[in-house]
Amino acid sequence: MGRREAVALAVALGIIIAAATPAAAAPAADRCLAAAGGVTTAVRACLTREAQQQDARLNAAYRKLAALLEPQVRPRLVDAQRAWLAFRTKDCAFEGARDAGGSDAALAVDQCSLARTRDRAAELERLVASEKL
Repeated sequence: MGRREAVALAVALGIIIAAATPAAAAPAADRCLAAAGGVTTAVRACLTREAQQQDARLNAAYRKLAALLEPQVRPRLVDAQRAWLAFRTKDCAFEGARDAGGSDAALAVDQCSLARTRDRAAELERLVASEKL
């Protein structure tokens, strides 16, 4: 494994471990990345699986929050979520552009999207918890 692949693997591993919600998810992500062996396409596949899990987490929190809000406030949540999605897309495209193309750029976009999705899911979960008080 070359230096570039080792760095990509280390960064991806850190993001996946930080993004894992249940404790059992980290070993699965670890196994996936270990099996990837630093190969960019395999690392991206691991990131994609984790991103799907985080997206499901985000969507569940969004639905719970929408159900808790007063009907007149829900459209503001919809607007905020749409704006956040646009931000995530543009912000992560910027992150990829900083890597000047190639497989590193795609990996940077994947890692950024995963991190932003994980953070937004946690934010919505906090809002759900505060609305239940």
